[in-house]
Amino acid sequence: MNQSPMFVHAAESFEHGLEHYLDGSVRSRKFSILHVDHAVELFLKEKTVQTGKSIYKTDGTTLNLHETFSSLKPLKIPEQPRLEELHDLRNTIQHKGLVPDAGSTQFYVEVAYAFVKRFLTDELLVDFASVFPAKYRALMEGQQLPGSEQVMTAFSEARAAKSPSEKILMGYTALARAAALVDDPKLGKPGFRRAFRQAAHDKGIAIEPVRDLLDSIMSMRNQVVHSAYNPTAEDATKFLAAANELLKLTGYGK
Repeated sequence: MNQSPMFVHAAESFEHGLEHYLDGSVRSRKFSILHVDHAVELFLKEKTVQTGKSIYKTDGTTLNLHETFSSLKPLKIPEQPRLEELHDLRNTIQHKGLVPDAGSTQFYVEVAYAFVKRFLTDELLVDFASVFPAKYRALMEGQQLPGSEQVMTAFSEARAAKSPSEKILMGYTALARAAALVDDPKLGKPGFRRAFRQAAHDKGIAIEPVRDLLDSIMSMRNQVVHSAYNPTAEDATKFLAAANELLKLTGYGK
């Protein structure tokens, strides 16, 4: 069943808000609150319409958030007080240019996320997982990213390999599997380095340690592949440690 344009717009705004939130930059905080609050209001209005009520007032304007809550009074919405606080924060950002602090941003985005997940399931009868990509669900809920199990299986096989060269090459293959799971909306499947930088960006991780790990990993892998260098057991141990840290930082490891 196709969803209404209002529902689709709400889902797009919510996803956009999560993108800004996970970006982690100061500039993105205000946009995450603006978009997430907008999505909450639209999801509530979608429910209002589904109950057979209009979201339009006699003057042709639409209900504001508080009026929308009133239109849904028979419904129990335990998140309402916090969502009203979120909306007040949104108004301050919109009209006074406030940049919310990191703690407030995290608190209200997580409140909105929990509400949307529950409200879509319980009230709009929509499968939350069918609307929002697994990447966002994993990052918001502290889960491993999709495909992590296969990556870690390949990484375990690398650790169990006999020679240092095999450990390094098989470890690189495990990393390549993780890189192949990253999907950039604009670029499709990015290259190896860019994939891990994109994964770090999605998870709100600082890029510098990721770059350092990538430099170390690529240097050792290239020595093994493109020269006559025979790595030592210590080389393999350092390589696998760096690879494991990279996987953990970007959400594909344990």
